[in-house]
Amino acid sequence: MIKLLKRAFSILGPQSAKDQGKLTVVLDLDETLGYVYHPEDVCGYQYQPDIKEDAVIDLKTHKTQLFIYKRPHLQEFLELLDEHFEPILWSTGEKEYTDLVADVIDPKGIFRQRLYQDDCTYQRVWNYPQYEFLKDIRALRNDVSRTVIIDDDWQGMYFQPDNYLNIDKFEAYYQDDWLKNDIPRFLMEMKDLPDIRPYLRARFMMKYAWAKEGQLYELTDEDVQWAKYMGKYNHTHYKELKSKYDQLFEPGHKLLPSNKLW
Repeated sequence: MIKLLKRAFSILGPQSAKDQGKLTVVLDLDETLGYVYHPEDVCGYQYQPDIKEDAVIDLKTHKTQLFIYKRPHLQEFLELLDEHFEPILWSTGEKEYTDLVADVIDPKGIFRQRLYQDDCTYQRVWNYPQYEFLKDIRALRNDVSRTVIIDDDWQGMYFQPDNYLNIDKFEAYYQDDWLKNDIPRFLMEMKDLPDIRPYLRARFMMKYAWAKEGQLYELTDEDVQWAKYMGKYNHTHYKELKSKYDQLFEPGHKLLPSNKLW
């Protein structure tokens, strides 16, 4: 019952006057905006990059230090978000860890809100043996048509593949231009669209790529019809795509507004 009540109210609430009408951009933290190394990694998967870290901070509850490496062009990217979008940070990490790292990643406090592991859905997904922390953007606001989630891994994609924009993992062993070129370009192409989902589905076909590998998804009849339709129109034909998208796919689960709950 508590979970149902929590889902009935959106996490973000209405947009501020500054952000009214802007595209909501939800960004992952680790390996998306930066890389964090801690020497006491018990799993043995981490290594320390051979470049100079941007900051070293103490994670006192775990008696370890965190070496933080910012992704190239991060500050310019955050300033772009601040001007044109409503940026939200959503990490699968615990609050203490996320806030410590986010204070380094975003010293100006550009992100309108920070979300944490407690805001994720913890469940076992189709065809996967283990439980995962998943990001369901329907919990943020009722209408997800103007929300894009940027993540380096599939946990941000699972519930809404048509809202997902993938970015390569950043592990600080090479420099890249993702935050300078591709991601800003995609966002600027989407920022005024009334519904970003037809654009993202047509441009990247994420659900189809994973289904082809037999992972996460099975294609529906509507998915197959859309794929055939793409033989005629690509992502630059937004009007046609939007019409077909509305025809084929349900708009998604709509949460009841608070005044209708009781």
